[in-house]
This record gives sequence, structure tokens and C-alpha cells, in this order.
Amino acid sequence: MTFLEKTCEYLLENHRDLVNICVLVPSRRAMRSLRLEFRRRKIPNEQMPTVYPIEDFVSRNYEKSDLIEQLLLLQKTAYEILQKPVQSQQPSDNLLSWLPILLKDFNLIDQNLVDAQQLFQNLADIERIKEWELEETRKKYVQDKLKYYFEFWDKLYEIYKQFKQNLEEQNLAYLGMVYRKLAENIQLWLKNGYEHYYFVGFNAFSRAEEKIIDQLLAMQKATLLWDTDDFYMEHKGENQAGKWLKRYKQKWQNWLWQENLLLSQPKKVEIIATGSYSLQAQVAQNILNRWDKETRSRKRTVIVMPDENMLLPLLHAISEKNYNITLGLSLQKSTLFNLIALLFELQQTRKEHKWKAKNKDGNLVEKHTFVYNYSNVAKILTHPFIRKLEQVLLQKYQLPAHQSFLRSARRYLVQYNKVLNKSWELKKLPETLLKNEPNEAVKASLQPFYAQMQILFTLLFTSWNLQKVPSILRHFERIVLFFERIFENLQDDLEQFYIKKFRRIFSRMRKILKKRNFNIDFRTFRNFLFQLVRDERIPFESSVDNRLQIMGVLETRTLDFEQVIVVAANEGTFPTVQKNKSLIPYDIAKHFDLPTYEDYEAMHSYYFYRLLQRAEKVALIYCTSKNISVVGNSEVSRYAWQLEYDLAQKNPKISVHKTNVSFPAIPKKQHDDLVIEKNEEILKIIQEKLQTQLSPTAIDSFIRCSLQYYFNYVAGIKEAKEVRDEIEADTLGSIVHHVLEDIFFEVGENHRVSAKDLRKVLPQVPERVKQKFKDTAHLYTQEAIIGNNLIAQEVAILYVEKFLEKQIAELESDDQQLEENPVFEILSLENKHELLRVEPAIFHFRHNGTELQVRLRGIVDRVDKTGGILRIIDYKTGKVEKNDVKVDYNDLLVIADSPDMGKIRQLWIYKYLLFKNLENNPQWKNYRDYFVEAGIYSLRNPTKELLALHSPPKKEKDKNKNQTAIIEELKLNDRQWFYEKTENWLTQVVRKILDKDIPFQKTDNLAVCEFCIYKNICGRG
Repeated sequence: MTFLEKTCEYLLENHRDLVNICVLVPSRRAMRSLRLEFRRRKIPNEQMPTVYPIEDFVSRNYEKSDLIEQLLLLQKTAYEILQKPVQSQQPSDNLLSWLPILLKDFNLIDQNLVDAQQLFQNLADIERIKEWELEETRKKYVQDKLKYYFEFWDKLYEIYKQFKQNLEEQNLAYLGMVYRKLAENIQLWLKNGYEHYYFVGFNAFSRAEEKIIDQLLAMQKATLLWDTDDFYMEHKGENQAGKWLKRYKQKWQNWLWQENLLLSQPKKVEIIATGSYSLQAQVAQNILNRWDKETRSRKRTVIVMPDENMLLPLLHAISEKNYNITLGLSLQKSTLFNLIALLFELQQTRKEHKWKAKNKDGNLVEKHTFVYNYSNVAKILTHPFIRKLEQVLLQKYQLPAHQSFLRSARRYLVQYNKVLNKSWELKKLPETLLKNEPNEAVKASLQPFYAQMQILFTLLFTSWNLQKVPSILRHFERIVLFFERIFENLQDDLEQFYIKKFRRIFSRMRKILKKRNFNIDFRTFRNFLFQLVRDERIPFESSVDNRLQIMGVLETRTLDFEQVIVVAANEGTFPTVQKNKSLIPYDIAKHFDLPTYEDYEAMHSYYFYRLLQRAEKVALIYCTSKNISVVGNSEVSRYAWQLEYDLAQKNPKISVHKTNVSFPAIPKKQHDDLVIEKNEEILKIIQEKLQTQLSPTAIDSFIRCSLQYYFNYVAGIKEAKEVRDEIEADTLGSIVHHVLEDIFFEVGENHRVSAKDLRKVLPQVPERVKQKFKDTAHLYTQEAIIGNNLIAQEVAILYVEKFLEKQIAELESDDQQLEENPVFEILSLENKHELLRVEPAIFHFRHNGTELQVRLRGIVDRVDKTGGILRIIDYKTGKVEKNDVKVDYNDLLVIADSPDMGKIRQLWIYKYLLFKNLENNPQWKNYRDYFVEAGIYSLRNPTKELLALHSPPKKEKDKNKNQTAIIEELKLNDRQWFYEKTENWLTQVVRKILDKDIPFQKTDNLAVCEFCIYKNICGRG
């Protein structure tokens, strides 16, 4: 027989007329379950006793007040007493963050009948003792703040007293205040007119509740029905489950009831460890299936969740169709609250954009709007709640998923790199995208859907007036009303509960501000709203009594089940770690007999053992992962140890079985050894690519990591384009290159650049760089050139200025002064059409008996003529040393394999290309006999001469004479020798690219992976 069945039988046996009886229980779930027991016995509703959750019964004669109303009144009271106007609040003012805690402390003080004046005096004394530890200089610095700080502690009792008086005047009260009144005047309790009161299923009372019960017992108007067990009531050790019950039993003598279930009944206990947090839900379902097979009848089962984060994984895993959820789910866990928090972030991080425009009269007037950073906008566009809302609308208008407006909106913002987005532009975005749709039939089908998205975007991206909190509340009401309308036809959707709850919160808060004449600023409003959401819970309750129940720990009070499953049974979660959210220190709380974290843990201990009393099968499931995102840790709950090493040792009929459950391990080879074999289709693509173009960058990519080459040049996987609010290194390099290209193209006569020309252009560099920032990264508006972007702009200016100074020094060096008017004669710049072009070169490669024409190409930054030398120039924004472009015979042996020779390979190919153009391209016929150099100008560490590709003489020791002999250096300007060596090592590279037996695979050099965009694909991310 369950505890509530036993209670029902007792009441029926002892009372002919139940109508004048009031039964008080710990929770609403207990109330409904007890009423259900009476219905099972065919007792009509009008003949049942009155059943109340005790807190509802106590507060029913007072006007119901929201937490937010109490907090607002407490804030007003505190500032009046402290003579501190609300408008003077500073960001450093901590009073706002203390108010919710202070209200909870007031409640606790009154519920436990504590002398508030004495307690607050003790708190003030403690805070003054702490002041002694402050250094003298620090005391002087914080003197004004300390004055206000101690004034707050000194006036706490006055705030407490005045706050209660203000509540009384409005017929309002917090729960502890009502308890204190009833305890001090029992006649207020008795005026309800019930002949007898039953307190059913409790295990701990506040001091006020105890005093009320004492008085009712003295008048023989109360009976207490307990659900206790010999195990913890007679326990000689440290078991806390009977902490209060033992005292109550000694105090109130007539004890109903105490049974011997835990020490006498058989129980099968499983303690199951899982390696994954969400896997616990699937384990719970598997246990249910197994238990159903083991027993012919479907027994009453409960799944207890100490951590409410398990609810959604559990609902996805449970295959049972009929089950009840009895759980208070925090609003803070909802996706809707997360969206609301993002809207606050959007408005708080906005920037004001001002400009001048002509009005109707032709006069210039200042206008302004607000702009939002893309990062904040993107969070809203990709938010799960907004995505779900769009899916509902797509289904409503029978549109395919690829017509997603949110995806199109993000693509549009990325395409135009909209770092900063004006409010009005975002509100009109649906209209803009619809106009851009070329297909009229598609446009017509999208019209109603885009009209709804237009309303949504108007609601989301309208700028708030932060000075008018009521207008913000009205705006939120409009937002949730829109959400409610969209979701209204969804059946049993969780979001509907959240929407309705938030709608009531916003509406209630606005009415309270208006009714009570409260005036709060934006910061106070946000703090109060977020505090309310943290404390507010959505009760999932049902009167249906299905065989499977899903509950939180507190909801299990007074209820009994034959089969019990606890998920998230981790230490720190079960029991929950109690954080000290109180202004009252532990020692003071103990002195005044206020409950501490030890008392809360004792309560939970009772809930656990009481749940086991009539259970036949018990499963405790916990997660061993150290990365679990819950309050607890990776250890199993202390209750599992107590059950195994205490209870099971005293009751041999209890069996404890431990198991570990985990996902099957993925073979490491599948992840780490990603290999792409070359089939005929891949080889065909490669051949086509080689005949189209083979660049130094592609060659370098293959040598560094062949898998990177495959992703980029064969599979064609490109980096996803994103809005960049910060200018990155590649963009900075591109801007510097383009500025230099413009300068060397525009200055001088007939593309002949002298030192005088460069001196003239030097002062123009800052403006040229700033303009190029706007042109090259055209959507980095002036407002975006701040922070790191401003630093990047200044770095670009510095690079260009220092480089031009070195170019001037080079032209004025002693070597150049041998010429009459030393200049750089610019022949080619990035293959500009107005200048000479370095055309691709063909070299022939035989593959599988057929000749393949490999088209080698490269875009050279600059080719010039100076001092009788043709120079191929590449600009590098990174640091380059002379040794980086030195090549000898040993290097030539590994040039086709070494990943460290990228700069040498690039210059080598550029030189090869220019040689071929001098030989075959008529544009270059006037320069065919010139000496050719290929080199790098480093913009980070500029030098006054080109760092040219060069070969030092090869040295070799003579073993007999112990001397060093000089062997000739590489013939870098012998064209036939250069052609032969180039095509030799290029052939080695191309042969490997086309070799069917050499697959594409990861490099062993992890340094290559650091900045690789494909590292997440191959598992190196």
C-alpha cells in the first residue's frame, strides 16, 4: 500500500464527514495525487476534504504579488531610507544585485521567527570588523564608498521594517511575512473554519510552521501523518535523512507512521556509469524495455531528474507514448529567454550613426540612426528559436526548405560584408531580397512568407528608447504576441509554454510600473527581468495518472513507485550543490537557527530514501565524462555509496549491480588516416587542371600537404565566406600590394620612377592607404576603422612608407649613381594590360604514353629594369632574410620535395616564366639579352636592395691537402641549364601528382596544419 493510499484509508476510517477537514501537503503534485485516491474510492468532489499545498493555503488571504513587484517596492524602500535617488545609480552600485538575495533573507528570517533587529545589528558589526583589515591608504581612497556601504548595513533593519509596512498598506506580503503573522496570531489561521488539519508527508518545517503546529496540537486541531522508516530513524551513524524527524518524533510523541521497509523488502539496484551525458536518456529507455520484459504487468515507474537539462534528451529517447511530466522547468533554460538576452545585447552594443542631409527647405540638418554589428545580427539570424519559427512559416506556405529567408539574409550580408548594419536596412531586408528575385513566379509564391518575415525583422531590429522602459515592455509584448500567433497551431509544443509565460511577465511588469507608479531605468529593468526569469519556472503538471512519470526530485514527495530510475545521479547534482545565496554568513545563520546548506542536503537525503521505501527496482544512472555541462562532477552520487555500503549491508535482500555503458569506440584509423585514392575520375580532373594552369601556390600546396592540394585544386572546396569585422592578414597584404601597384604605375614619366618621384608621393601614402582600405575592403566603413582595424591601417601606412624610403635609398646608392639618372623602369605590374604581361609557359610531360602539356603560370607583382638588369619582384608582408632565397646543389636535389623551399620555388618559376617570355613573347623582344634576377622585397623588414635568388659557390674539402676547393655555383642565368633543371624538378612534382599509387594524404608536419582551412575536415582541427 502506498503512503497516499494509507493516508486516504486513515481519513475515511476516522471521519464520517470529510468536508470540514483540511489536508496540507508539500506540493501541488501531492495534492492532485491524494484527490485521485479519493476518486478511486468513489468519493464525490463535494464530499472530499479540502486539500492544499501548504504554501498556497498560507498565502491565500493576501493579494497575489509577483516577485518583480516585491523587488521594485524593496528597491524603492531601500533608496528612500538610504536617501539615495534611483536616478543616481552608478554602474558600480551593487545594491541592485543584492535586492533579490535580501528579499530571500527577509523571507527566511520571518519563516524562522528570528529577531531581525538583533540579526541585522550583528551583520553590521561583522562588516565593521572587516574594515579593520583595510590599509590606511585604501581606507582614504574608498572613504565615501565605505560610508555608503556601512550606512546600508546599519539601516538594514529599518529597510526590513519599512518594506513590510509598505507591503501591508497594499495588502501584499511575501510568504515568510504571512507565516510570521499566523504563528504570532493563531486566530488568523483558525478563521478558515476547518475543524481539523492534517499535515501529510512532510519531513522538515520552518520555526513558524512548528509554532503553528504546536498551537493546533494543543487545541487538538491537528494530526501529523509521516512517511518514515526504521533505517534512518534508528540509524546510529551519520545518515541525515532523519535529521528533523527524530526531533519531531521526540517532541510530538504520537507518531504516524514508521515502517520497516528499507531493511526488510527485496530490491534490485543498478548503478550505471555512462561516458556521455545525453547517453543517459537512451540507457533509461533500455532499462524500461528490459523491466517490461521481466515483469508481466506494467508497473508504476518514475524517472527522476535532479538536473532539468536532461528533460529534452529524455523526451527524445522515451518511446512510451503515455507519460506525465511533473517538473518545474526554469525559464532561464528556454531558447526564448536566450533570444531575449541576445536582443538586449543587440541594443546595448549598438552604435549611433550620424550624417547631414538636406531637408525640404534645402537646409542641412543632422540625422541619425543606430547600427548593429554583424556578429550580434548573425546570432539572432541563426538562433534556434528564430530558425524554428521560419520552419513553421515555410510549412504554412508550403515552401521548400531551400527557400529559407534566413539563409538568404545571411548570404546577402556576407556577400556585401555588412559589418555594421543600419536598423532601417535590416527592417527592410525582406523587401530588398524579394525585389532581387528575378523569377516572377517564385517572387509571387514568396510574397506572403516574406511579408511575415518583414514583420519579424521590424520587431527584432527596431531601436529601443532606452530612456522609456514602459515602451520597451510594450515592444516585447508585441514580439511575443507575434510569436504566439505563429506557434498557435502547434500541438503540445514546448515553445508555446515559454511564449505565454513571457507574455504574462511583460504584461504584468508594465501594469505594475503603471499601477504602483514605479520609475526605473533601463539597467534596473534588465536586472529585475533577468532575476525574475532565473527564479521563474514553468510547471509541467497533469492530472492524468499514467504508469510512467517524469519528475524532478521535489515533485516525488509523498509519491510511491515500484520502479525508480534516476538520471544524472552525479555527486553535486544529486544532491544539488547549495550555493550560499545569502547576505547572512554561515556562523550567524547557525547562531540564529536558520537553515544552512547542511539542512538542505539532509532534506534531499530524506527524499531519496523515502523514494526507495516501496520501490522494487532502482537504477541510478550517472555520467563519467569530465566535460559534462552540469553542476555536478563526474563521480557518482554519495547516495549510491550509502546504498551499497550501508543499506545493502544491513538488508541482504538488496542486490547491487554495477555496469558501464559507452558508445562503441571509433577505430582511430578512420579518423586519423584520411586517405584519398586516385581513381580515373580524379586523375582526369587533375589532368584538366594541369593543362589549364599550374601555379607556384598549387605546387607548394601539394608539397606541403597533398590532401590540402586535393581539397583545394581537385575537390574545389573553398573557405566559407564570412563577414569580417576585423581586417585579416591576407586583406592587409592585398591592400599594401595594391597601394604599391598604384604608386609605381602612376608616378614618373613613361613608367620611369626616380627617387624624386617617390619623394613627391611619400606624403600621399597615408591618404592612399586609407582610400584603398575603403576600396579594397569597400564595406569597412569609417565607423569600422577602429580598434584592431585602425591598427592594421596604421601598419599598412608604415609598411608602404618604410618601403618607399628604402626604394629611394636604393636609387641613391653608390651603385646606382654610376648611371646619370637612376630610375626603376616599370615593365610589368600584376599583368596590367597597359604594361607588358608575363604570359603562361608550356612544358611537356609524358604520362601513360601520351604527352601532357602543363600550363605553368604566375602573377608577378612587378618586373622592372634598373642598371641594365631585368628584375622579377615579389612583395612579402612577412619577414624575409637573405638566406631564405639562397639555393645550392643540395637544395636543388630536394626542391621537388622540401616544404621549406616555397619562396625559392616561387622565384625559380617566376624566373623560368620570364625567360620563356623573353624567348617567345614578342612584347619582350627588346629585353631578350638582359641579365635577369628574381627576388623578394620584404615589407616587414625592408632592405635597400632586392633579396635576389642566388647561389653561393659550392665548397668541397680536399682530403689529401686538407684544403677547401671552390666548385662552380649554380648556373642561374644560363637559360638552357635553367630550363633543363626547372623542367626536371617540375616533372618530379607532376609525376607524383599523377601517380595512381601515391594517394592524397595528410602531412606529418603539424605546423602546416596550424592555419590550414581544411584542418577540421581531416581531423586536425
